[in-house]
Amino acid sequence: MKKSTTYIAIAAVILFVVLLFNFWSPFHTGNMMVNWDGDTWDGPIGAIVGTLMGGVGLLIGVAALAFALAVLGLVVTGLGMVLITVFAVGLLLAGAIAVPFTLPLLIPVAIIWFFVSRARKQRLLAHAV
Repeated sequence: MKKSTTYIAIAAVILFVVLLFNFWSPFHTGNMMVNWDGDTWDGPIGAIVGTLMGGVGLLIGVAALAFALAVLGLVVTGLGMVLITVFAVGLLLAGAIAVPFTLPLLIPVAIIWFFVSRARKQRLLAHAV
């Protein structure tokens, strides 16, 4: 195993342990309630659902804003490239802010990605021999 992969693995384990110990601490609100399609979610589960839906809504808004800015950049060609560059940096910043809110969605994606890449490497190694 390479030294950099070892450091990344150690950092991932430390991050996982820190997140495990602090998992419920932001959700000890007691009075947080989310009303979703007539169902009421309250307590820690309501806080998780509310945070997750807020992050997803922010990502949808970022995608809609990016599309609107691309159309605006095509229409206003004089300043279009400058506008797209400035707003793309802003969208990247908004996306970076939204990532912690969508972490519960990204964990299963990362696990699936790991297994698919491992299977691909095994297939390539078996095919090369």
